[in-house]
Amino acid sequence: TGNAEVTRDSQQVTADVIEYNQPSETADLKGNINYWDDALFLKSDEAHLQFDDGVGEFTNADYVLKDSRARGTANKLVLDVGTRTDMEGVEYTTCDPDDEFWKLTASKISLDHENNQGTARNVVLRIKDFPVFYSPYLSFPLSEERKSGFLAPSYGNTNKYGFELSTPYYWNIN
Repeated sequence: TGNAEVTRDSQQVTADVIEYNQPSETADLKGNINYWDDALFLKSDEAHLQFDDGVGEFTNADYVLKDSRARGTANKLVLDVGTRTDMEGVEYTTCDPDDEFWKLTASKISLDHENNQGTARNVVLRIKDFPVFYSPYLSFPLSEERKSGFLAPSYGNTNKYGFELSTPYYWNIN
């Protein structure tokens, strides 16, 4: 209790209370949790860590991705170091904390770090907290790599043809 800390390889975590179970190599953390590794920093209320397989489950997490300006929150964040990150009740933005112009919200986001792919469910783009776009499913690369897929649809109305809807598709023929 107090200024409790656990360090393992490039991972470090501090909390008000850490209850370590040596036979099962697990730890339950409570209060003022700070976790960081090579790619991620997060704060959380409560966490459960499994040291034998490198899995951590965090509740009510605020996260910052170190290599970008990306930050957000997640009601539940499950981190399998180097392989997967799964989040529920997610918010994501690259805006400054004092000027949040836009953000994405999603019911679930899964990041597959080994295959460099991410998926999101029930995604809403919000501008000044006003919803402007919804998608039930999105798939995206985790790097600068391009990926084939549908782009944002557009619509319009003309006197000659009436209502028009365009759903462009990007084909990555590399």
